Amino acid sequence: MLYNVSMPAKKEIFRPLHKAIQLLGGQTGVAKVCSSATGRKIGQQHVFNWLNRDHNVPSDCAMAISIAVREKGEEISHEALCPGYAWHLTEKIAEL
Repeated sequence: MLYNVSMPAKKEIFRPLHKAIQLLGGQTGVAKVCSSATGRKIGQQHVFNWLNRDHNVPSDCAMAISIAVREKGEEISHEALCPGYAWHLTEKIAEL
């Protein structure tokens, strides 16, 4: 008996983080940037999960990645890396 089984749709790649991974020397490179900026132990597995499972980067790491990418001459906004965070509120507080 034949079954009509359709393949699951391919997951959308989290493009901003994928680009950062390419620019910063792989997932381990991104993890090192985040670890040095936050003072927390961030490993390659964290970056893998952000890329493949979460599709989101923690806000403090998003800022660090954005700065590191800018130092390489490219641009990835922290908003693109962490779209669920209320960046507009952070910017308003900084103005006070």
